[in-house]
Amino acid sequence: MLWALDVKTSLATATAIEALGSGVRFATFLVPASLGPFEAANAAIFAALGFGVGAGLAFSLVRRARQVVWIAIGIVVLVLMRWSGARTPADVVARASR
Repeated sequence: MLWALDVKTSLATATAIEALGSGVRFATFLVPASLGPFEAANAAIFAALGFGVGAGLAFSLVRRARQVVWIAIGIVVLVLMRWSGARTPADVVARASR
């Protein structure tokens, strides 16, 4: 995500950002999806590292957008699996009698 946002940083800094995010998600497990604390923590760490608050918020929003995309893909796959697995009542009875 940092590369996509054109934030030049080292692997160690990227690891520190991810570690802080994991810690915040762990500490705020009662907050649904850590909505709010996660964004604030990213803004704070990016500001502390000299990248700016805006970069931290953009990073958070891009990660949330990625989550939404994967959730949507998962829902579509589940709907398609259910749709393709639909059988007529006669098929269910025939299978049960075997």
